[in-house]
Amino acid sequence: MIRHADLRDVDQLMNIMVAFANEAPLLSLNIPQYDEFRAKKLLTYYMGKGVLLVSERDNVLTGILIAGLIEDLWLPQVKQLREIAWYVLPEYRQSTDGYRLLKKYEEIGKRLKAQNKISDVVITTMVTSPVDISKRGWKQIEQNYILSEEV
Repeated sequence: MIRHADLRDVDQLMNIMVAFANEAPLLSLNIPQYDEFRAKKLLTYYMGKGVLLVSERDNVLTGILIAGLIEDLWLPQVKQLREIAWYVLPEYRQSTDGYRLLKKYEEIGKRLKAQNKISDVVITTMVTSPVDISKRGWKQIEQNYILSEEV
């Protein structure tokens, strides 16, 4: 099931965020030592002022999709719905949970665009992601790089 997260989910969300950070390709994010107060405050902020979706099976959260309404730095009147974290626990990646999170995110984004609350819906995928969202109507607009220490 896909649903909006609520306060009862905060502890499971914190565990998922640790797993998410530990799988990041940036070693600086691995083995995170979160300021618990700040992290929980951010999670509750996105529950109310953004999008915080969870996938759930048998009362266990299996994945998340967090997004915020973000103003453009140079054109603050332009607002986008931007994904901040999209993650499914490894043991559920062969399920439809990731796809269903994406589908719900798309629905929310389309509704916000129709209401003229945002101009764009944006998502980031890792280069290692097995998911090809271009087949779902997403268009690649940029790539991110990190300077390698091996240069």
